[in-house]
Amino acid sequence: MVGIGPIIVLGYGMTEVINGNLTLGKLIAFNSFLGYLFGPSSRLVSMNVRVQKSLVALARIFELYSNGVAYKNVFGKKKKQLIGRIEFQNVTFSYPDTNKIVLKNINLIIEEHTTVGIVGESGSGKTTLTKLLTGLYMNYKGKILFDEIELKEYDAFAIRDYLAFVEQEPLLFSDTILNNIRIGRLNATEDEIVRAAKKAHIHDFISSLPEQYLTELNERGLNFSTGQKQRIAIARAILRKPSILILDEPTSSLDSNIESLIFHSLKDFINSRTTIIIAHRLSTVEMADKIFVLKEGSIVGQGSHKELMQSCDYYKMLWEKQHQGFLCKN
Repeated sequence: MVGIGPIIVLGYGMTEVINGNLTLGKLIAFNSFLGYLFGPSSRLVSMNVRVQKSLVALARIFELYSNGVAYKNVFGKKKKQLIGRIEFQNVTFSYPDTNKIVLKNINLIIEEHTTVGIVGESGSGKTTLTKLLTGLYMNYKGKILFDEIELKEYDAFAIRDYLAFVEQEPLLFSDTILNNIRIGRLNATEDEIVRAAKKAHIHDFISSLPEQYLTELNERGLNFSTGQKQRIAIARAILRKPSILILDEPTSSLDSNIESLIFHSLKDFINSRTTIIIAHRLSTVEMADKIFVLKEGSIVGQGSHKELMQSCDYYKMLWEKQHQGFLCKN
């Protein structure tokens, strides 16, 4: 509306000049003054859009604080390194301001240096479980243990130093590719960054760019595809060398061939730490040591792929639907 305003005024003014009610000089002068009016107005409109986006971000931050994310135990337990054993004991969770239970009496054990998959249909609680693991919500009932110690007893910040979390929609910054990967470990050398990028199968793409690793990303990496951003985030996680690696649909935007190459390249890396994979494609977690099957917030099956195909009808149904092409994308 702001953009079309000067055009309307100019059109009306020309009509008045033709009718003899306004001189051409006065119209030109008036049109010049309009620039001082519509310029700031236009900036105010665009500023409002930015303010609205900022308010949404602030709302998310305040929600996290109000839900106990910034819990006060800043002088809690610290360890030089986690072994990587995780246990949920009767964990039940509801998001704040809702009565709906998202996770119900979750009991599971993830042994150190094992790879587990968490599968289920959309809304089953898979991503919520990872949010609890990373300490984003602390208002759960029951116990979450890291190396036999309750999560809430750890130092508020130190616990996150042991983790690397790759999301389906990874967060990238308006900076170079180099620095976006390096944020995983700020003292990493360029050689280490390149090795991490090669393992994530993003090095060849980066090398094809005119500025290579010094290529600037737009806000949130909008000048890159989701698959490219996911691989940059995977490289960042590799560089971090975490005790516990959490992958939440990390290759959802990649074709199965690229996904297979990445996981083959990461085999040694994954096997040397505790790895949790949230997956839409069940074939992604087929090789996992154990798979937990979620349905409506409850665990309805656990075991290897082979065991679940024999013991869990729900898992078998998901597998068969997906391989027939009927399972909607999570």
